[in-house]
Amino acid sequence: MSQESPSEPLSPKPKLTDTPAGQSVFVGLWIAGTLLVLAAAAGAFVLGQQVAGGDDAEVVAVDAELEPAVVFPELSGIAQAPGVWTWEELRGGECISGFEGAFAEEFTVVSCVGPHDAQLISAQLLSGDVEASYPGEEQVLATARERCDVRGLVDYSVAENYADLIVDYSYPVTTEQWDSGARGVYCFVTRQSGDDIEGDLIP
Repeated sequence: MSQESPSEPLSPKPKLTDTPAGQSVFVGLWIAGTLLVLAAAAGAFVLGQQVAGGDDAEVVAVDAELEPAVVFPELSGIAQAPGVWTWEELRGGECISGFEGAFAEEFTVVSCVGPHDAQLISAQLLSGDVEASYPGEEQVLATARERCDVRGLVDYSVAENYADLIVDYSYPVTTEQWDSGARGVYCFVTRQSGDDIEGDLIP
């Protein structure tokens, strides 16, 4: 029986990172993993920007659809000085030359001492409630007629000189006017004949 030398113990396998090839593979995997992480982070950033951009666009769109604020006319204070004024600038008490009707867009204000065609006796706001809806022209007309009962507001020592004085008034006739704040009732006194008035009708 022949005698064989004992087998040499097996050497442990080298770690993958201990070999040149293994180090190359390890470095390559590390670089690939880093690139994947960076790509994922970049994708998340881009997605976040798109989502944020969408929110901004939505906010802008919503803001653009907001209705303008209601602006009521200023109906207090002293009468306007002589000159040309729009209807919403009148305050009450103004004497008017060239009066064409209560619904005119502009009025020529003159001194009440001289002759004039009409006088704005009062200007009143029908409603100061922003949320109030337009009650309809028929209802507004009835209210305007009541508000323009000026018998207790005129100077009878002047009014008695004219037998044909009449009241002409303007008021909001559409929902759009009402919603924008044009809710004033403007009460004018003029002569049915169209002749002049002399003197201030307001005591």
